[in-house]
Amino acid sequence: MSHTQQTEPNTGITPHASPTPLGTPPAVATNIPHNLIPTPMAAPSNYTDVHAPAFPTLKEDVTNLNAWKMAIEDFVIMNDMENLIAEEHQPPPPTSANQNLYRRQRAKLRTHLMRSIPEDLDIPIDIGPDTQPIEIINAVSSSLQSATTADHQLLRQEAEYTTLEPDMSIAEYVKKHRAVRSKMVTTKFPNATLQSTTIDFMIRGLGRIPYFQTIVDTWYDSNSVPKTIAEFETRLKKAEGRANLRSGTASTSTSTESRAPRARPRGRRGGRGRGGR
Repeated sequence: MSHTQQTEPNTGITPHASPTPLGTPPAVATNIPHNLIPTPMAAPSNYTDVHAPAFPTLKEDVTNLNAWKMAIEDFVIMNDMENLIAEEHQPPPPTSANQNLYRRQRAKLRTHLMRSIPEDLDIPIDIGPDTQPIEIINAVSSSLQSATTADHQLLRQEAEYTTLEPDMSIAEYVKKHRAVRSKMVTTKFPNATLQSTTIDFMIRGLGRIPYFQTIVDTWYDSNSVPKTIAEFETRLKKAEGRANLRSGTASTSTSTESRAPRARPRGRRGGRGRGGR
């Protein structure tokens, strides 16, 4: 019996081919019309996997709060959900033709929001089936920003209470202020990245030592206030050395009496023109 494929006369029907030997790959069809070849279904352009995190998880120190808000804004724009985070947002009537679409979009956005919020974060809102995403966003933002404000107030107090004491070296004094500055930068304290913010706090802390306060007054009078923390430290260390030579003691202060600092011009480096006030 021949294995050659035959065509039935006058019918155009090709009988089944005889089995191919074991291990032989099947023949690839080459005569299928192009319009009958199935094509893979493409995902819609606004498709988002609900199981993949859409927003970064909020950090306890609130350092990524702005990134979190930006991710939400981008997400709703790409998924045609901008109405869900509008302050004046109102859900459609129950009889609306858009009710099912609205509920799916709300569920998707709310799911991503809840996954981005740490479980131990205390949110001042009871979240239920009818809670709107914008209500969650506002509650989280308000809670975190209140905590941040309180942290900033404590850091401001710490910086203001870090003063140069009679038995403290300039190196130790600057080190303390650098440590406060590091915490300010971490918590997004206003203008914390500007060295002038820390310099202003350090200048205020010199008021207990008349010798150094006089030097600072000279800086303002000659418009030569240091522009960097390193320059501030270098110049005061030199003054510290001169004071030690004059007094013949290791102490940087010859008196513990206090005197009121001179009024500072309000401006770029005026006494209270920085530090987030």
